Amino acid sequence: MRRNESAERFVRMLGAGCVVAVICSSASAQSPVLDEQVGFASADICEVERIGIPLALRRAAGESDGGDLPIHSEADSIESEADGTVVLRGNARITRGGHGMYAERIVYRADTRRARAEGGVVLYTAGGDEIRADVFEVNVDTFIGEGAEIRIKMARRDGEDGRARDSDGDDATYMRARATAQSAHFTGGDFQRFDQVAMTTCAEGNRDVVLHARELELDHAAGFGSAKSMTVRFKGMPIFHFPTATFPIDDRRKTGFLFPAAGYDGESGLILETPYYINIAPQYDATLTPRLLSRRGAQIYGQFRYLGANGGGSVRGEFLPADRVFDEEDRHAFGLDHRQKFGDRWRALVDWRTISDASYLRDFSDAVGSDAASSYVAQRAQLDYFGDDLRISARIAAHDSANDAIAKDSLPYEVLPELNLDWKPQPFGWFTTGMTAQYTNFRHAHRDRIHGSRLRARPFISMPLESSWGYVAPTASLQSIRYSLEDHLPRPDDSPSVEIPIFSIDGRLYFEREFEYGGTPYRHTLEPRLFYLTIPRKLAQREFPNFDTSDGSDSSFDHFFRENRFFGGDRVGDTEQIAVGVSNRIVDDHTGRQRLRLSLGQVFYLRDRKLGLSADSEPDTEDTSGLLAEVAAAVSANWNLRTFARWEEGGGEIDSARLAADYRHGERRSAHAAYIFKDDDSEQVNVAFETPLGQRLQLHGNGAYSLEEDETRSAGLGFSFDGCCWAARVVAQRYLDGTGDYNNRLTFTFELDDLGRLRSRL
Repeated sequence: MRRNESAERFVRMLGAGCVVAVICSSASAQSPVLDEQVGFASADICEVERIGIPLALRRAAGESDGGDLPIHSEADSIESEADGTVVLRGNARITRGGHGMYAERIVYRADTRRARAEGGVVLYTAGGDEIRADVFEVNVDTFIGEGAEIRIKMARRDGEDGRARDSDGDDATYMRARATAQSAHFTGGDFQRFDQVAMTTCAEGNRDVVLHARELELDHAAGFGSAKSMTVRFKGMPIFHFPTATFPIDDRRKTGFLFPAAGYDGESGLILETPYYINIAPQYDATLTPRLLSRRGAQIYGQFRYLGANGGGSVRGEFLPADRVFDEEDRHAFGLDHRQKFGDRWRALVDWRTISDASYLRDFSDAVGSDAASSYVAQRAQLDYFGDDLRISARIAAHDSANDAIAKDSLPYEVLPELNLDWKPQPFGWFTTGMTAQYTNFRHAHRDRIHGSRLRARPFISMPLESSWGYVAPTASLQSIRYSLEDHLPRPDDSPSVEIPIFSIDGRLYFEREFEYGGTPYRHTLEPRLFYLTIPRKLAQREFPNFDTSDGSDSSFDHFFRENRFFGGDRVGDTEQIAVGVSNRIVDDHTGRQRLRLSLGQVFYLRDRKLGLSADSEPDTEDTSGLLAEVAAAVSANWNLRTFARWEEGGGEIDSARLAADYRHGERRSAHAAYIFKDDDSEQVNVAFETPLGQRLQLHGNGAYSLEEDETRSAGLGFSFDGCCWAARVVAQRYLDGTGDYNNRLTFTFELDDLGRLRSRL
């Protein structure tokens, strides 16, 4: 029989059935989120293996899987026997859509509708998986079948059609996991069972992390897998064993236990935890994590996540009853994050955290999202309205102390509540008008501190004159501050107030030229600036409380071109001054990147400044600010420099300076160094770096050293190794805590890609 006639007869016998419909997916397990992640290297370090899907199947992968898809068969020779058996020999193949079965010999029996492949059997699924077997047999109508000595390459399903997009725009299929099995049983198009399985996410030739199971079932329709007698081995050594386990194999979530975690802490002792994941609904889920701390007792941690059409958030908390290390006291932490939209105009957020005691963050890994080095955990809620010309916001802000070395009366005031109104500048002929207003009610945990409310309003009018060559903007405003105070001490006035007129003129010119250097076009601008400011002296402010005001930052060039030298709402600094500055910028015309900015300036004071933060503050009698200089330079594609310096009056010694250099080369090599000097405060050097010691080994370091105190404030050194399907990091740290004592910490993190993580901390 001629080959084409045999093929046509064979297709008619198969009818509308499909030879193979095997859909395999990598079995990815969710793991608990712990407080340190090692992270895995990029593809330039760890090779990502591609699955060699035949071009015809790749092109047909997006086709419908309906019954109208034709079946194609091909072989070096095709024979048809009298009983309806068709034998394909030599480079035999049967394909339908994105599915294909290839072998040296394929035998199809019409009476049973089964096809048996032998000799170098390879099956490809529409999802991109590759399955090799010594023998494979399947019913072409039901896709029920089995195979022996199975070797599988499971594809990554990154795109909508289960395939990744290559750099040249063509479809590419990348391997996510591979497995071997003694036998495989396909009891339906979406359900598969494997016996005596060994599966790994490591690349070909690497078996560092292997999951072994007596039986593994994959239900692709439900999106999860289950295993019996499952053991996870690292370098051949068993590190986890589960009599039974279930896990997701795609993005869908499933209720069940996640991988456990183990660790050690110097104060808490041995730590064991077993998270339990609860898939409540598509927009809700939760995780409950019982923990056993051998020295402290039993702890429970919980997280609930939710997502709505216009908002979402999470609730987190943990509770440890009768902490044996902490005088048998109950200890807890709670955190709430929520974001919400109400139409196009309204926004709301809640960021609320609370802890049972000031030592909590020091004793436990933080589960409520606060920095362990913080002096307090913040609690805030805010509601914003965004109008065309008006913005209104309301907020409350409180805190819990997180450092028992800080006195209670040194904590910041709580804001219960604060209302803000910002009327955007409105054109009015030649002028522009606007207003800002704020009402704040201040409360403090220390009973001897002043309590009360403050109302601030600042209407202003400006006449901006703008052109391509520069601008001039004279502005007049009136700052009004009014209090209603509650004090434990008698006061002559519980409702002090002040109105302070402010007048300023801000002007800047733009000069620019184009030039070329090294074949690259650049644009050079010269921008002289003049800023005049006058504020009358209102010494009654000396008796005002200080709820939230500070001297601000005098280590920034822009600070000296502000209307108020104070930051906060309790003081408006008296002055009459002229600030003179000039900025040079060089910009790459091709990329728009600023390569250099050099700013020089000086403030000339026309009268003394007598108002300070307190009544006994010394007047400032200097005639000038001293010279100000700020430089930002992109030295190269890898180097960036930033510096600021302020000299004493008369051009003497440097009074304040900050110098920072940043280096970055690729994803694995970076460095940062900063020198910070303030004559009356501190002198400190900060450094941090990261560099490869090999293709997969990384060195990390950081430190802060006080030149004034001649002591190391903090230092850390760590190594991380990326095994591509596993990673490990060890970090040694020494740092000053809030009590002025040194603490030493050693942390070890071990992570298995898609499987779980172990952590040890001393």
